Amino acid sequence: RLTHVYNVMLALNPTSADACMEILACAVESKDESMLLPFFFTLQSPCIKHYQTEQQAIAAKLLGDRTCNNGMGKRCCQALQVLFGKGLLAEHALLQTVEAYVHARHAHPLELDNFGGLANSSGQAQEIMISAGSNASAAWSPKKMKCLALISHNHMKQVMVDFVSAHQQVLRRFRLTGTATTMNVLKSTFGNDPDIEYGPTCSSGPLGGDAEVSSQICMHDVGGVIFLVDPLSAHPHHSDISTLLRLTIMFNILFATNTSSATVMVQRLREATDNRHVHEIPSFFNTFNPSNLGD
Repeated sequence: RLTHVYNVMLALNPTSADACMEILACAVESKDESMLLPFFFTLQSPCIKHYQTEQQAIAAKLLGDRTCNNGMGKRCCQALQVLFGKGLLAEHALLQTVEAYVHARHAHPLELDNFGGLANSSGQAQEIMISAGSNASAAWSPKKMKCLALISHNHMKQVMVDFVSAHQQVLRRFRLTGTATTMNVLKSTFGNDPDIEYGPTCSSGPLGGDAEVSSQICMHDVGGVIFLVDPLSAHPHHSDISTLLRLTIMFNILFATNTSSATVMVQRLREATDNRHVHEIPSFFNTFNPSNLGD
């Protein structure tokens, strides 16, 4: 969960790990820092913005008139909301700390933009997108490969829109499937391009979409999954998400769950299709036999 919160590069099976390590090795050798940003900076999921907004609204309600009666300045009230929103101040302790906080910070007004080490002043994640490059034609026909599935949670929809736009020249090389909203994003981005191959359009996640992608994995028709996860919200279809995660690991397919990992995965997809290297993306051509895992 925390790898999603802090957008840390992540690989959960051998295929994804091999792809990740090879891209990292190339990045280190070429000194391409754009592929190594999680190793130099503390990133954040875009969901943190939504979470903090919700928490600050709760804090404002809890503080209410008490802050005004105590003569707290607007700036101090905002600072308390930031503390609460970041999870640094528990709800039951919020009101108890008002007076102590005012006295402690009276001589040193907070610079809220820098308070608490936010990724940037607005609290939004720094989205790392690498452009897909030139308009090179696909190395192989998408019909010859398994599908690439794209999924995103509600607070990650705009991130998925940006991601698809940035990487459309690579994504168009694959047969694309995914949940309802994400498929709409793909079709909107590519328009009526007759060269784009689509797989099944699944339902919305809470209505069984993730389970439908899982069934495609079991039917050996998915070679990779990009699932932009919201780690800070409850999901009514949590069991479906867990099943999808388990199957990507069991069938050893390429899998990414945040933008850092997805960017590395797209780089791997681009290089493999440019060079016609099946061994770089084996899960799009072959099915791993889970019986090899043993008992």
